[in-house]
Amino acid sequence: MKLNIYSRNEKFNKVLFFLVILFIGNIIHAQDFSFYKPIIKKNNRKAFLRLQSISFLKNNEYFNDFTSGFTGIGFTVKPTIEYYLNTDTKISVGYFFLKYSGLNKFSQNIPIFSVQHKLNQNLEMIFGNIFGTLHHELEEPLFRIDRYYQNNVEYGLQFILKTKGITNDFWVNWEKFIQKNDPFQEEFVAGNNANIILLNKKSWSLSLPFQLLFNHRGGQIDTSHKAVSTLMNGLGGFSLKYTINRRSICFKQLIMTYNGLNIPGQGEPNSQIFEKGYGYYSKIEYKQNSFQAMLGYWSANKFIAPRGEYLFQSISEDDPLFFEEKRKLVTGKLVFIKNITKSTKIIFTTHLYYDLNNNNLDYANGIYFLINENILLGRLKRDN
Repeated sequence: MKLNIYSRNEKFNKVLFFLVILFIGNIIHAQDFSFYKPIIKKNNRKAFLRLQSISFLKNNEYFNDFTSGFTGIGFTVKPTIEYYLNTDTKISVGYFFLKYSGLNKFSQNIPIFSVQHKLNQNLEMIFGNIFGTLHHELEEPLFRIDRYYQNNVEYGLQFILKTKGITNDFWVNWEKFIQKNDPFQEEFVAGNNANIILLNKKSWSLSLPFQLLFNHRGGQIDTSHKAVSTLMNGLGGFSLKYTINRRSICFKQLIMTYNGLNIPGQGEPNSQIFEKGYGYYSKIEYKQNSFQAMLGYWSANKFIAPRGEYLFQSISEDDPLFFEEKRKLVTGKLVFIKNITKSTKIIFTTHLYYDLNNNNLDYANGIYFLINENILLGRLKRDN
C-alpha cells in the first residue's frame, strides 16, 4: 500500500510554493562537491598535509513505493600526506573515516593511497584512490547524490582530460575484489563522462554531453555460481548556455538509455525485470553568484540505473516485485553556496520530486560543510 499523507490540493499547493521559490530567487547548475586538484609543477619535491572533510545532514522526505525516506547525519574526514616526486607525479597516503551521529563507531575506515601523474599538458592519470562520486558529474538518474557520503571512496584507475574543445573523465571503480574460491562475485563500475564544446563565445556556449556507465558482476574463480551480469547506462544530448553579468541560464535536453548487456533469466540471481529502457530529461538551470536553481521534467519507460536515484527509475529499491514501466516527474533544485575561505564552504540544498503519475510529492534538504585544506610541510631533499 502506498503511504500518502498529502491530499491532492495540499500537494499542488506545495509544488506551486516550491516553483515560486525557485524563480523568485533569481537563482542553476550542479553544485561543485569535487575535491579534485590538478598537478602543479612548481610543487616539485614539496610535501603537504591535506585535510578533506564533509560534514553532512541530508534529510530525504520520501513517501513512495520506489525508495524509502531516511536521514543521514555525520561526517567524513580524510587526512593524507601528499608528496611531489617530481614536477609531474604526486603520491598521497592517508586514511578515510565515515562517522554517523548516533553511532559510537566509525562505519568506514579505509586506507588511502594514490598516484597522480601528468601524462602531458592536458591529460592526467590517477591510480589507487581516484576522484570519484560527484566529481564524475553524472546526472542524478544515473548517480544517486547520497552516494557522495555513503560510498565516497572509489579505488581503481582514472584518466582526466581537459582541453579547450573537450573535457573527459574515464574511470574504473573496482568495488569488490575476489580471490580463488570466494563465495561472492567480483563487482566493478566503469564509466566515461565526455563534454564536447562546439561553441564557446562571450555570452553563448553550446556543448554535447556523453556519459556511459557499466555495472558488472562476474568472475571466474569464485564459487557463488551466479550468472554474469552487465548493465549499461548511456546519456546523450545538448547543453545551451547564455551568460551575462555573472548570471547564466542553461537549457539541457538529455536522453538516457538502459541496456542489460548480459543478464540472466527471470527469477535467477542478478536478473532484471526489464532488458532495455530509456528516459528523457529536460532541464532549465539558472545561476547567479552563490545561488543556483533548476527545474526539470523527467519521462521514462522501463528505465533502470543501478547507481542512480530510484525516484527516477521504473523499479523499486525496497520491493523487487514492484515496478511501473512509465515514469513522469517534475523536479526542482535550489542551492546556496557560502564560501568561507578558499578551502572551506557551506552548501545548502533543496530537492523536489513530484510524481505526476501518482500525484505524490517527495523532497529532500541537505547541509554540507566542506573542507579541503592543504598545509605545506616543506620541500624535501633526497639523494639521486
